[in-house]
Amino acid sequence: MRVLAVLIIAGIALAAALEEAVPVKDMPVGKNVNGRITMGYPATEGKVPYIVSLVFSNEIGASWFCGGSIIDHTWVLTAAHCTHGASSVKISYGSVWRNQPQFTHVVQQGDIVQHEAYSTTTINNDISLIRTPHVDFSSLVNKVELPRYEDRYNNYYGWWGLLSGWGKTFDSSGVARLT
Repeated sequence: MRVLAVLIIAGIALAAALEEAVPVKDMPVGKNVNGRITMGYPATEGKVPYIVSLVFSNEIGASWFCGGSIIDHTWVLTAAHCTHGASSVKISYGSVWRNQPQFTHVVQQGDIVQHEAYSTTTINNDISLIRTPHVDFSSLVNKVELPRYEDRYNNYYGWWGLLSGWGKTFDSSGVARLT
């Protein structure tokens, strides 16, 4: 029941954010959603313990990378354009470097819950959940702090936010790290 409540709150928060979203400059339209966060600052260990690295694979052996956020001991939130067509995903936890996780889990297609109305044409309903084995929380691995249910109508105007992801501190840098 508690997991259901967390998922409902996450859905409400995401829906509210999408309703009031302002288009991002140079955001790709259509099927091709690529790119990274650049010109950021390197994250320190434990700064964003809810970020996970996701490496998806499909039936024909292709693989691709995305990021996600831990929202509960057994759930990760990510984008449907990431999960679409995946047969499995390797989840890496607790690192500021993509290739140096504290631990990993591999889950199969049956544990990927993609929004039923996701559109590959418009990218509408671009949200998925990944059911994971239980993860114990620590200073390096923890869930994202979601808004309280009572705050579901707050637009958070004037509040500071932290944008984080697997990016590069400058465009020509090497391996992506958490920024």
